[in-house]
Amino acid sequence: MSRNGPRQQRVEKPSVRAQQPAAPDDSTSQRAALRVDVRALAPIAPYLDAIEPLAAALAEIDVTFATGDDVQAHDPILFIGEPARWQSFPDRRSIGALAPDASALPDAAVIALACVDAILAPSQWAAGIVRNAAPEHVRVIIAQPGVDTAAFPLVERVRGPVFRLLVDLGHVDAIRGGADLAINAFARAFPDRDDVQLVIDAAAPIEISRPDLRVAFSRERRSAADRARLFASVDALVHVPRCDPDGRTALAAMAAGLPVILADGSALHEIAEHALAVPTRDVPAYGSEAGANARWYEADVDALADAMRSVETDYATALERARAASEYVARTRTWAATAAAIRTALDRIEHPDTSPAALEITA
Repeated sequence: MSRNGPRQQRVEKPSVRAQQPAAPDDSTSQRAALRVDVRALAPIAPYLDAIEPLAAALAEIDVTFATGDDVQAHDPILFIGEPARWQSFPDRRSIGALAPDASALPDAAVIALACVDAILAPSQWAAGIVRNAAPEHVRVIIAQPGVDTAAFPLVERVRGPVFRLLVDLGHVDAIRGGADLAINAFARAFPDRDDVQLVIDAAAPIEISRPDLRVAFSRERRSAADRARLFASVDALVHVPRCDPDGRTALAAMAAGLPVILADGSALHEIAEHALAVPTRDVPAYGSEAGANARWYEADVDALADAMRSVETDYATALERARAASEYVARTRTWAATAAAIRTALDRIEHPDTSPAALEITA
């Protein structure tokens, strides 16, 4: 089986697309200002928690999001919402976005792909999943989410009397987010110590048992500032979701100089060299967002326990790695780079080539 899971059946593009008018001449309008009709924010879900810096970066290169009363029928490009709401527009170019929750898309998403001209994917891994299922006409655009380094500044860390490890679930449920794996590994790594703590933070109620009193549940984070304060209050991030399409949580922690332990699977494989990576194994995925025979990537609990002990035992080395990771994020994962990738893709979609080959532009 390939890294991106089983090949999915392609759905052909509806014939209504043939009614589209001829594209303007690139030589006169390639870099003209673009207005993008946003019917909902959902299509740019991978970038939602930082929509303001992304919108500002796009505005710098003459891309404007129109919403509500500002929407015009002649706006050249349309972002549309969740796959269930996608439809074909004979006189407009349309873009959706997918951040897969497993190695194969559900049937409903595969069918919906035939309705759009392009898909934004937040990682190479996510792009591979989409390419396995999309019709030939769909352009796949890799636009990796940026990190607002002003919101997550590099923090000089001093270890306190209690060594605190963090699992930041965000809006992901505890099982997909790997909280159970972290709890089991924590118990194996530190069976008899009372100077260590595992904090599990989530935006929603955490539906998982807590057999160890050294494990604390938290729902404090609500904004980037809250998250930055949370990162500053702990000694390391344990990020071992069974699937992660974009790695945003790990990247934000890296920006802040927080040592990161992560599962070397899904999109996290693309940043594993900048963290302490834990090997994974393929396991069956489940849920409405997983396609047939889809797989997840489950961190090895023994290896995770070893990684926890390693960071706690040699924290100086962990901090050196974290500082290098922070420099990597500041250098390569800017919202300006994300905006530039999206802008170039929008130009190509507004003025399409004759070739139907997929487009790959990486921020």
